[in-house]
Amino acid sequence: MTADRIAALVTTFRPGLDCLLAPTGPGDATQVSPAFVDELLPVLRGAYDFVVVDTPAPTGQCASA
Repeated sequence: MTADRIAALVTTFRPGLDCLLAPTGPGDATQVSPAFVDELLPVLRGAYDFVVVDTPAPTGQCASA
């Protein structure tokens, strides 16, 4: 994974805030494999000051902050 590839994947929401959006179609989610995420996160850590990963809550479980 290269910085150029990351640049092609992210969308600038506003200056200083880039977003890597989820796939738009339900079938497209299969393209985001655990191996892809394992490769992507270290590159994002090197390219940004902060990396926030927003994931769905586990079904049937409750979490409190």
